[in-house]
Amino acid sequence: MAKKLFGEYNVLLEKFINSKNYKGSNATLNKAYAISNEGLSFVFDGMDLTNKKVATVGSSGDQAINAILNGCRDVTIIDGNNYAEAFIEYKLAFIKTFDFKEFKQTFIKRDFFSWRVYAKISHLLSDNARLFWDSVMLEQSEEYGSIFHPMSIKDNMMIIDHRDRDSAFYYEEKTYLKLQQILNSGEVNIQYLIAEFSRFPKVLKEKYDLIYLSNIFDYYDQDNKEKFYRTVQALYKNRLKVGGKIVVNYNFCMRSTKPSKICGEKVETKHVVRVYEHRGIDDELWIIGKTKQKNNAPDELTK
Repeated sequence: MAKKLFGEYNVLLEKFINSKNYKGSNATLNKAYAISNEGLSFVFDGMDLTNKKVATVGSSGDQAINAILNGCRDVTIIDGNNYAEAFIEYKLAFIKTFDFKEFKQTFIKRDFFSWRVYAKISHLLSDNARLFWDSVMLEQSEEYGSIFHPMSIKDNMMIIDHRDRDSAFYYEEKTYLKLQQILNSGEVNIQYLIAEFSRFPKVLKEKYDLIYLSNIFDYYDQDNKEKFYRTVQALYKNRLKVGGKIVVNYNFCMRSTKPSKICGEKVETKHVVRVYEHRGIDDELWIIGKTKQKNNAPDELTK
């Protein structure tokens, strides 16, 4: 069994050990975000996800965490980056274990990849994640945890976190303790799936009340936007419940022009304020809802 599990993660370990050979234009496929740079407190403001099923990109895990804080107990995290699963499991295990003071002193200061921390949380990880972390941390010397070492975890698998942390659990002890209690209750079901975006509709096997696509849209150049919309079309048709919604795009600085309709549905927008370097920046969400079952929803987009 261990051999099979290790086989599923050997590519990830190879990428970590030989990170210089895996550089690409899209860093989000090779490294995980420590903290989201989206204005998630505005994204999820007023959203009641009690008894709802949510599918969201992995990224830092903050999207899933905000869904959980808003009542969701059934979350599917899907991402094209293997590191996302490994890191999110580590992050959630950390939150389950340490109090808010330790969280601020250790996690936010990026000092959480250490033997001291890992020894207290490793038992909370899945077999897959534990094999990865055992290999890159416990089997190496303590110096590998240093941010100055060429084999450091931070440099090889993390994208530097952002100066401002929008999600409330980063700065409100009350919210952090609420999250900790929910995670430790055993009531939250989190499933991790690895897939490139175009395969989301095939890899996801259920129907969801909310599908959150973050800013995947930004990684498709103008000539490939139709590929993006075809995937959204398939998600809408096959993976979205009637009455459910897809956040099609998190539009940073509102720099992209939204179509008026996607999948035959009017595109709604939600104003989002993102804090960066202590100033507010205006972003927006593109949202479509499934008002009724449409077996032949149109592919065309109205500009």
